[in-house]
Amino acid sequence: MIFIGEMIFLSTCAITVEVIVNSVRKKLMKETDDWALKGTVSAWMIPIYMLGLTYGFDTIYIVMNNLSDHIIVRWLSYPFWIWSVEFVIGTLFNNKLWDYSELPFNIAGSVSLLHYPVWVVFGIMFEQIRYLYWSTVWI
Repeated sequence: MIFIGEMIFLSTCAITVEVIVNSVRKKLMKETDDWALKGTVSAWMIPIYMLGLTYGFDTIYIVMNNLSDHIIVRWLSYPFWIWSVEFVIGTLFNNKLWDYSELPFNIAGSVSLLHYPVWVVFGIMFEQIRYLYWSTVWI
């Protein structure tokens, strides 16, 4: 059973990571000279992260454990799950939430294949955060 507190906690963590990554990326890509590292995120990401990091992770866990007993296979599959959600949402919102058009190896501007290692790390990180959260809730 998913609790609203878990949804709020995980989406807050994800939005924090996204703001930090976006602000550092802008500085590294020389899009800004400002060391304030100001980042932005769309408010639409709150429900996307709430559902994706709870019900989405449960679905991935069940499906991937039925396909393979190897944790590495599940970890390496995270980008494919994330790309499917990115593609559907990017199509629905007409790439208004994010746009990867300027990146090589993009699919319709909604998905960037260059993000594969980022999504693997993101998936592993949030899997661990989620299980740490659950272990402290039930103590």
